[in-house]
Amino acid sequence: MINKITPLTLTAVAKVHKEVYLKNHFSSLMSPQKTEEFYSYQIAHNEHCYSYTFNNEIVAFIISGKNTNKAVNSFIMNNKLYLLFVTISNPRFLLQKAKQFISVLLSNNKEKFEIQPFRLLSVAASSKVQGKGVVVRFFNEYHSVLKTHGINSYGLSVKSDNTRAIKLYEKLGFEIEHIEKTSIYYKITL
Repeated sequence: MINKITPLTLTAVAKVHKEVYLKNHFSSLMSPQKTEEFYSYQIAHNEHCYSYTFNNEIVAFIISGKNTNKAVNSFIMNNKLYLLFVTISNPRFLLQKAKQFISVLLSNNKEKFEIQPFRLLSVAASSKVQGKGVVVRFFNEYHSVLKTHGINSYGLSVKSDNTRAIKLYEKLGFEIEHIEKTSIYYKITL
């Protein structure tokens, strides 16, 4: 069953996040409390943040809205020292971000594309329900909720090596909007 994420359900959402986002994702390095805080910024800035309950347990979540970047930037601004400490403690992420920055500067790709204003920032499902159709049901319910709120399309991006997510998005009817070296941008019309 789909429900809005509230401050009372942030601990369960953070638990799913910590299970799913592996060590190659910067956010996995944050403490559970900082992960909760990160998502508290999202639910404060975006109306469409949902969890999915299965067998009386939150097993998945979707964070989306028009202000996902604003929420991320607010979290970063208010947690600079913490994030700097996490980065310094894990220098591979500093190197990774430096490489991305240099790649953008040196890129000859001047192609611009229109990013969907409504974005899905984060989606995760516990291993307990992966491969059991729960995520597809969650997306179907999520799409129904969006349509009732007049939202007819949205976009998302995924790392190009995340083949499991790519297969899911294509199964759900997402279309490629843009491809970059490390990311694929998708959109869907509901």
